[in-house]
Amino acid sequence: MWMKEKNPRWEGGITEVSDKIRHSDEYIKWRNACGTRDKITCQFCGKHKQLVVHHIKTFKKYPELRFSVKNGITLCRACHMKLHAEHRGVHDFTNILNDYMPNILHKKIKI
Repeated sequence: MWMKEKNPRWEGGITEVSDKIRHSDEYIKWRNACGTRDKITCQFCGKHKQLVVHHIKTFKKYPELRFSVKNGITLCRACHMKLHAEHRGVHDFTNILNDYMPNILHKKIKI
């Protein structure tokens, strides 16, 4: 088993930093604000259970937008997994979500 520096995908311990941020008070406030704005509802399918908040512009590539409520959208786990499975390696989901959203929310996402 490859661990840390021996793993070809090792990026210098960023997981520890990411985990600390994702458990911070600021992150929790961001997640709650996005969920409240979205009425605690998956914005794709309308479910109210197993919800996550997805970063429209990714957490890793856009650190300045990590806590911007405009950069979050509430999705159920199934829709979130499907979104990532269909769009692997994407760092800016703005256009992809705008393709989904007109039929669901009738609004355009602008960040």
